[in-house]
Amino acid sequence: MNQALSAAATCLYGVAHSVITALGASSDLGFVHSGNDRSFVYDVADLYRVEIALPVAFDVAAAEDARAALAVERYGPRSANGTTATPSRVR
Repeated sequence: MNQALSAAATCLYGVAHSVITALGASSDLGFVHSGNDRSFVYDVADLYRVEIALPVAFDVAAAEDARAALAVERYGPRSANGTTATPSRVR
């Protein structure tokens, strides 16, 4: 989940930086964030993080969990040496 959130935030920073640069604005002119050469990028990205980045990250993480569950269901759990682990029966 953390990896999906970080990737979504990074993509959002890239889009925000591209738009700010295309508009000719200064990326280091931050209002909320300061002391960084991309302060304004972080300010703009924070405006859209909840609406765009968070849902995408959760969707990606959920899809990945579903794929992992399907793989376990299809191929069964694997042991450390790569063979299929067979559960022991409890009597």
